[in-house]
This record gives sequence, C-alpha cells and structure tokens, in this order.
Amino acid sequence: MKQYLLEYPSPVVEGLKQGDELITVKHFFVDKAFSTKEMIYRQDPFSYQSDPYNQWMVNPGQMVSGYLIRDLGKAGLFRAVFSSDNIEPTRYILQGRVDEFLELNQDGVSKAALSLSVILLDSTKKTVPASVVFQHDYQIFEPLRERTPSGFAQAMSKAMENFSKLLLTDLSKVISESTK
Repeated sequence: MKQYLLEYPSPVVEGLKQGDELITVKHFFVDKAFSTKEMIYRQDPFSYQSDPYNQWMVNPGQMVSGYLIRDLGKAGLFRAVFSSDNIEPTRYILQGRVDEFLELNQDGVSKAALSLSVILLDSTKKTVPASVVFQHDYQIFEPLRERTPSGFAQAMSKAMENFSKLLLTDLSKVISESTK
C-alpha cells in the first residue's frame, strides 16, 4: 500500500491587507462517499471505485482543514489562525464541507475534482442568520499529467492550491467589507 499527501506551496495573493482579527478553522466535514483515505475514481456515470492500495495519509477533510490553517496563517490576513482544538474565542469561524475529492475520467481525459462548500461566521453577531458573513461553493478541476496515483496526488495538490488562493482572495474582500 502507498500513501499520499497533498504538496504545494502556500499561495501568494497580491494586495492582501494584514488583518488584526482572529479566526478558527473548523475541521471540514466530508461527504460520506468521499470520507475515506482510499483514493476514489470515477470512470463512468454512477460508477465509483476506491483503491485500497493507494490511499491518502489522512481523511480529505483533515487535509483540507490543515492546509487552510497553514495557508491562512502564512497569508497574514488574520492576526492568528487556530484549529478546531482552540478553546479561545475568535471573531471569525471558517467551516466547510468537502463535496467531492476524486479523480474523474471522462472522454479520455483524467482530472482531479475538488468541490467544497465554505461558510464564514462572525461570532460577535447575536443570531445565526446575522452571523453569516460569507458562503460559497467552489469547484476546481485540474488535469492529470499522468494517469497514476502519483499523478492524481499532484493534480489534487494543484487543485487545492487554486482553491486556497481563491478563498484567500474572497475572504480578503469580505473581511475588509465587514470591518468597515
């Protein structure tokens, strides 16, 4: 059995304003169909396969959450970035769900498919509807250079990097508007 992790440099987003707020990144939930360490492939509509010999080292939700904590911390958009283990109160809470985390093979083309739903909450607001600062769905596709488990891990790494950059850009806009 071989195990894989995502590998990519934290994205650099030009023009990010350094923030003074604190944020907690909650552990991302994973759709049950993808809540496994086994790599998932889809060859045909309605047909999914898992590979017990090629696996992620950790559940996709843990990987996504962990890399977002790293990327948010390096970007400087917040004064500090905490994980779900944090017991200190933070103004912002980022949570989400991994809707898809698989290799799609369609019409002879293989690509990593990463679909996520994220929500940013402001804990200073009194009601749940008022606390929703931002909610968005992301769907990223990245072509595989080679149709191997390693090629899938490389493409998924690039998809995660692209998602992280998009999220940083979106959060920067939303945070600057909500602190006015």
